[in-house]
Amino acid sequence: MNEAAAKSRRFLTDDPAPPEVYEVGREIIHGVLDRAKPQFEAQGKSLSYSEWILDYFRVSAGRERPDKENYFITFDRTVPWSLFSDISAFVDVAANRLGDQEYSEIFGDVLEPGQIGILPAGWDALECRDTIFERALVWLFHHELGHLFQDHERIRKENAPEGVDITLFVDEMMSKSEALASDMRLSWVYHATEFAADHQALHYSIFYADAKQSVASAKDISKGSIWCLVCAVAYMFHFFFSDRLYADVLEVAEGSHPDPTMRLAMLTGHLVQLLDWKSVRVNAPNAPSLEDAEKIVSSAEAAVGVYWALTHADADKALKLTDVLGRLLKCQDSILKYQIRLASVWNELRPEIMKTYFGENRAHVMDVAPPAGGPSVGI
Repeated sequence: MNEAAAKSRRFLTDDPAPPEVYEVGREIIHGVLDRAKPQFEAQGKSLSYSEWILDYFRVSAGRERPDKENYFITFDRTVPWSLFSDISAFVDVAANRLGDQEYSEIFGDVLEPGQIGILPAGWDALECRDTIFERALVWLFHHELGHLFQDHERIRKENAPEGVDITLFVDEMMSKSEALASDMRLSWVYHATEFAADHQALHYSIFYADAKQSVASAKDISKGSIWCLVCAVAYMFHFFFSDRLYADVLEVAEGSHPDPTMRLAMLTGHLVQLLDWKSVRVNAPNAPSLEDAEKIVSSAEAAVGVYWALTHADADKALKLTDVLGRLLKCQDSILKYQIRLASVWNELRPEIMKTYFGENRAHVMDVAPPAGGPSVGI
């Protein structure tokens, strides 16, 4: 991608102030919102977007009342700036530090002529910054839409133990209430529905173009766009659940949200599978080969992991960088047991979800088979 093309895609100034970022963030969010509204209206429902003034990173989705069909998605007003400021720092590290010799063992096999650091060849730092920022917001909003389209709030209420009150909305804040203790049925239901929302968000996000275009065709899929999408999703999981990145991978569900590294591995595994679909491959001339896609995914995951360990981890934890990057490989037995149980729970829930699903494509609803012979990286 040449410099002229890069500038045509850029929608933020080189060094934007918070008001500009808020404005562009809202533009991106409302672009996705406007595209989703007709799907709600076709079912006699409504969808609105609002902002909290909590001044900390929080996102939720739900219904106003159980007897009403008024759905909402709410972000705290600080979400765009929180994302943008840290993504800017990440891109700076990726461009100016991660291409150094000390990281060649991690990134050496993906480096190409013309790259700036480890940024995709032909993409400059500002274009990567804006694209990752945009993809993060788009994926996050579509994740919430996945919860609404699949009626996860109802599914959670129906599977709650007697006497446990489940709120009318799905909140992305981690909860470890008594009802969501280790290996509780409700914990498994929460985990399954989070994976399902991840899955649906990926299907929507992969074809998203930019702030001036609601949706792109398969021809817009490229090595650079895939790298930015994976960086965006990897960053989201680190941002929300960084306190769990150094813990052991559990073989049972605990709390409201799954292990962030597990979510990322399963989602990017499905992304690679999706890029190999004939319908995508035929219509996406710039899509990476299956081998290249796996390298791009690994590079993006590692880049965010290294950045997070360098800039956010405690000093003693930063020394365990290899544990962050390879923790799933050390827990194969636990992962296998987790995935088998997850598949079982989801396959119980899915038929009920499909009865009321009202998204535009039923193929976006996660369909998962228990892993045979070993842990699966895709759903």
